Amino acid sequence: MSFQRCRYGQAIDKKAGSWTKYVDTLTLTSIDGSHHDFNKTSLSSDNMPAGDLYGAGYIYDHARETLYVQGSNVGNPLYKITGIAGNTWTTEKIPGTGALEYSQNGVFGRLRMAILGGQKIIIRVSGVDHKTQVMRIS
Repeated sequence: MSFQRCRYGQAIDKKAGSWTKYVDTLTLTSIDGSHHDFNKTSLSSDNMPAGDLYGAGYIYDHARETLYVQGSNVGNPLYKITGIAGNTWTTEKIPGTGALEYSQNGVFGRLRMAILGGQKIIIRVSGVDHKTQVMRIS
């Protein structure tokens, strides 16, 4: 499976007629094998239920240049993705962060980061009938 990123902000700033030179091919890697979780089946909506990472929520921590991703299905871990300034991204599952509830309509933007008592936390809302899930990441 090929992973690509488009640096559309740079293309827009340059008023580029073609965005081709602003598209990078990415390599995923990990120490724990978690990069293998980012695959066609996991990202697909064709499965019943949809793949583990379909409809995932994501949040970017600017201070750490780190992306956090969590899928919609029960038990899905929170993934920490580093190295995103370059073309080799490193993924890692954060232990103890499995999704507690199924998010029927996907998590999407219902994953937020906050600082509480000096600790960074991620808050996940999976549905109006579910308790809010809070995960400490620092």
